[in-house]
Amino acid sequence: MEWLVIIGLIFYLIHDRRKTDRMEREIEELKRELAAYRHQSDPGVHAENLPEDGRQRTAGNAAKPPHPVSGSLETQAKKTSPSPDPVKKSEPAAPLRPAPGGGKAAPAPAPRRSRSEWEQLIGGKWLNRIGAFALILGIGFFLKYAFDNNLIPEWMRVLIGFLVGAALLVAGGRFSKRGLPIFAQGLVGAGIAILYLSVYASFNFYHLVPQTVALLGMSGVTVLAFQQAMRHHSLAVSMLGWSGGYLTPFLLSTGEAQSLGLLTYLALLTAGLLLVIRKREQWIVLLPLTFIATYLVFTFWRSEMFSAEETGIALAFIAIYWGLFHGLDLWCWLKRVTSHAVIRRVVSFFNALFFTIIVYDLMNFQASDWTAAALLLIGMAYGGSFLMTERMKPFPKPIRGQLSQCLFIAAALVVLATLDQFSGYTLTVLWGLEACLMAFWGIYKKQRSLWLTALGLFGLIPLQLAYSAAVKPIPPADFTPLLNGRALASAATAGALGAGAYIYRRLKGTWAVVPSILHLTWCIVLFVWLTGEVHQFFEMLMLEKTGIHRQLFEIRKIWSIVGAWLVYALLLTRIGLRKKNSPLVFVGFGAMVLALGAGLILGWFFYPIALYTPLFNVRFFLLGLSALAVYLMGRWLRGEKKFHFKGLPIVISFVIGFILFQMLTAETLDYYRQAVYLLEEQGAPREELIRLSNRLQLTLSMVWILYSLALMAVGIWRRKQGARMMAIGLFGLTILKLFLFDLSFLETLYRIISFIVLGLILIGVSYVYSRYKGLFMAPEKDDSATDKTRGLL
Repeated sequence: MEWLVIIGLIFYLIHDRRKTDRMEREIEELKRELAAYRHQSDPGVHAENLPEDGRQRTAGNAAKPPHPVSGSLETQAKKTSPSPDPVKKSEPAAPLRPAPGGGKAAPAPAPRRSRSEWEQLIGGKWLNRIGAFALILGIGFFLKYAFDNNLIPEWMRVLIGFLVGAALLVAGGRFSKRGLPIFAQGLVGAGIAILYLSVYASFNFYHLVPQTVALLGMSGVTVLAFQQAMRHHSLAVSMLGWSGGYLTPFLLSTGEAQSLGLLTYLALLTAGLLLVIRKREQWIVLLPLTFIATYLVFTFWRSEMFSAEETGIALAFIAIYWGLFHGLDLWCWLKRVTSHAVIRRVVSFFNALFFTIIVYDLMNFQASDWTAAALLLIGMAYGGSFLMTERMKPFPKPIRGQLSQCLFIAAALVVLATLDQFSGYTLTVLWGLEACLMAFWGIYKKQRSLWLTALGLFGLIPLQLAYSAAVKPIPPADFTPLLNGRALASAATAGALGAGAYIYRRLKGTWAVVPSILHLTWCIVLFVWLTGEVHQFFEMLMLEKTGIHRQLFEIRKIWSIVGAWLVYALLLTRIGLRKKNSPLVFVGFGAMVLALGAGLILGWFFYPIALYTPLFNVRFFLLGLSALAVYLMGRWLRGEKKFHFKGLPIVISFVIGFILFQMLTAETLDYYRQAVYLLEEQGAPREELIRLSNRLQLTLSMVWILYSLALMAVGIWRRKQGARMMAIGLFGLTILKLFLFDLSFLETLYRIISFIVLGLILIGVSYVYSRYKGLFMAPEKDDSATDKTRGLL
């Protein structure tokens, strides 16, 4: 407590020094103004009677603006004194020079002090200040000595602190009235700090008062601090009161848990601070600080002093804290307060976030079954706030942003409540319904935050569906095709995404791509579901299959998936072309490419070879279906300018021709592979296997030649250059095979047959090209005639 007196004396010294300096400045300015006035009335005489340094000061003061105090005296002097001769005009002794960088006049140089003035300054002012400071230090050391030796009792020390603090407050009020607000605010802040320390010392150091009295005292000082801050318009004093208010529970703590008192004090302090913020909008920095401090103190209490029996108290008080901050938001919205909108919006968001987290934690700790209801209730509170306030529109843009955030919070809490209460495929279906409702209301009511929330939820729904399918797969024994939870959830997801795409069709600009993305998403969802459904169906069929029959069902499963892809691709492409829906067509193209790629990889060999049936097997059927699907795709795209390009007919013809080539080649190879397998099972000699291998190569060459001949015939008949070019290419492939393989490995008889048949066919094709080329080949343009035409043009 001895330092409180020292601090008070130091403040008095500072005050006395400033007061003396101000009086000296006023006297000096009065002298200069009087000299200037005399110079204006008779500049020659007055200048002669002044010393050289006085002349310089007089000339310099003529260019300076008068001091506020001296200016008022000069005005009074002008009122009482006779006016000077209007004919005579006084000219300043030292005219002002313009500043080099602009139009402002450069200040005159500071006047020099004379020897007598220096002597007066040192002897009259500096020695006074040093003596006063030495006297204060001496008194301070005396008080410290008195405190150390118990010459002043403890109660008097506290009383001295209160008196010094009160004196500083009174002095601050007086100086504020005299036009010294900054100095007054410093005195008030010092007085508040001393009062805080006095109350703290009376409880913690000297144990003069109980905790309840100390708490009331600290609370009273806090209230006094905010009253003084409002009176003197001082943010610094309010910050001092804020610090003292939140430190009070920790400074007066005895280690015993007093939850009700602490939480009640915290609620009253928060309410008082928010009231101050409402009165002084320019002190907005107190809002985030109050929010952070309130939730930090509550979190500290929750982690260190909380017990299970206090769950109800905790929920009630955290609701009060949230209600105080949210109530301030409502008041700002209704009063259309637009200042500091960003800070208010950030605090409002984190108020909802922390409140939701704390309520979720407390409910899970004691009553987890009611957590979803609590989240839904909070969401309803935000929704009700939005509906109540939205009726009073129009609002300024900053408030519209805060209301949009309020609506977003309400929607997000509804989604979280659903997540807490439900799981699996049920959650997927409910999220789909919520997303559609939010999207419809957001677009219809032009609430951007709401339809953006729905858009984010649309993105979560497929992920939730995939997660549910991965975490809870359907056992094959319990699988029912099309009538299972995964199928229903997938259909609901696709339906919700499709409905969302229809709702969002009104969006313009950057957001116009949203419907296309949603269409792509639901098409992909159905594609994945269809694949999984076929896979699960065959897994169910293979439960009792073993050995070679299980291998047969494995190959059937793969080709069935390829077939499902082809059918799905055709359906999407047809619907997309009719509805002018590009995303559906693109997904159809993608599914078609996947199906053709799978057929290209898997279509060369059949397993198990022992169960192979020529032409009547699933591979031959699916490859034929692939060729038909490509043909239909090309035919549908023929009249579509958006998807049609110049080389499309050639590409379609090539793909169909290659699929047929793969079918014939694979059937030929597997026919002889099965024969070799059967001979090996019967233990046939090696010569028989070699002879069968020669037949395979001969048959393969003949199949290629006949297929080339068929392609050539189709190309000539239909005048399809692509078919003819494919035939020529396949002729070249057959020639390479004959010369590089058959010539070296085939027996002589097979070699003779291969070359004779190939030669006859090639000669026949050459004859047709030479004799009838005009029937199926387009006439060539005459270059010379074209050049003449160009010359005429």
